[in-house]
Order: sequence, then C-alpha cells, then structure tokens
Amino acid sequence: MTVLTLRRVEIAVFLLVACGLHAAEEEPDRGRLGVNLGGYFHYGPVDGFLQTPAGGQPGSSSHHRPTLDELDIHDAVFYDAVGSIDWHRLRLFAGYEAIGLDGDSVLSESLVSRSVTFPAGTAVRSSTELNWLRVGAGWKFDFADQHLELVPKAELALLDFSYQLSGGGQGVSRSYAKGCVRLGLESRYRFNRTVSLSLEAAASLPLSNTPQIAVLSGGFQFDPLPATWRYRPTFFVGGGAQRIEYEDNQELPNHFRIDMGPFVTAGLGFSF
Repeated sequence: MTVLTLRRVEIAVFLLVACGLHAAEEEPDRGRLGVNLGGYFHYGPVDGFLQTPAGGQPGSSSHHRPTLDELDIHDAVFYDAVGSIDWHRLRLFAGYEAIGLDGDSVLSESLVSRSVTFPAGTAVRSSTELNWLRVGAGWKFDFADQHLELVPKAELALLDFSYQLSGGGQGVSRSYAKGCVRLGLESRYRFNRTVSLSLEAAASLPLSNTPQIAVLSGGFQFDPLPATWRYRPTFFVGGGAQRIEYEDNQELPNHFRIDMGPFVTAGLGFSF
C-alpha cells in the first residue's frame, strides 16, 4: 500500500511540474474571501475483499474473503460533496464521500465470516458502506505568473465502515469508525478564463491501525461566467482511481481492501 501511494503521488507531482512550464492568461485578484461548494458523481469498476473475523480469533473468517467478485459486485456508483473557503493563500476545506456496495449472489464455495459458516450454494445478500469525512487546510503557491496554482494540504479523515452479510437463514454484521491523517497536493492550471485543468493526489500516513485512503484524480473544469459575477456555476468532468484499505492488529485482523477505478467523474459547483 505504501509503495502504491508513493508512486501515485510521484506521478501527480511530475504532471504538475510539467504544467508549470507553460503560461496562461492573467488570473483574477485573490485577496477577497472566496467560497466554493461542489457535488460529484463517480462511476467505475471495483475490486477487493472484506475479511471480517470475530474478535480476531483464528478460523473466524476465510482468508481475504468474501471477495467483491463472489458477492457479484463489479461496479460502484459513489458520491462526493466538498466545500472550501479561500482567504488570501489559506484554504480551509471539508468533504464527505458516500460509498455503498450491495450485491446478491450464490456462493460457489463455503465461506466463513464472523464465525458463521455459509455453505457452498447459499444465496447471500451483502451490504457494505465505506463512507468517509475529511476536514483540513492547505496553503496556495502560484507559479507561471499566477496561472498555475499548487496547494499542499493536510487533513484529518474519519472512515465509517459497515458490513452486513446474510443468507441461508443466517446473518452477520460489523461496523466501526477509524480515523487517519492524510497529506496531499492539489493543483489547477488555467488555459484561459473559462477552462482549467485540476489534478489531485492524496494519501494517508502509514500509521498502524489506521485506514489507508489513497486518491489520484483529475479533470477539466469549466467556468462559463465572468469572474465579476457574484455567483458563478462551474462544471467538472474527469476521472481517477482510489484505494481504501484497513487492517488492525488482531491475531486474525479485520482486513478489507477496496480498489475503485479507473472511474469517471462529473460534477457541479458554485463559487461566490
């Protein structure tokens, strides 16, 4: 997980430096207070597993199972809401991402989860949520005559995990919330007043017993109205990839890993 995260951040930094070699038109004054609100829709393939033991006891969960594939979960639709306040070079932000993974399938082999055995041939239904909240701050730096903006940032994130599996007259469930510290880098390169390219890379610090949430995303933002307008809509299209993983310190750990992507993104925002 750490190697994957570092590679994603290195790729993002390389792209940002490449953008910095170009110039663009002059950017509006940033001295005033700015507020930005946005909502995003994401869709793409998903893969992973949900190892969920009971009290960390060996044998209380099949190794790296159930997989999303055997639960007949292959694609994900998830949503993101974000808000930020810019004051001079300081950026304060918060966001919430809602991820729900539901599936119905028939097990091809026996599965143990939370010390309950689901025999092969059992029709099962699963419901998993990986919702996470983040709050943080960043500091803006300008390059190329203030047309390339880089924002290193730090944030606190809270992952709310919920897992349910039922079938054959049996059912198990598990939920918990875990926090982590994340570092990241945002950028925006303005081709002109209307069109800009945004790139972002962020990942959790590799601390024991904390979730690892790594995101690499990017896309084009369109600002159709002049900057002199008080309320301005913005439109965003792009894509990215994301990994969410957690493993605790029990003898047989709670351990899940979810890979989403490459996914496509569409969003609508307002600035004022």
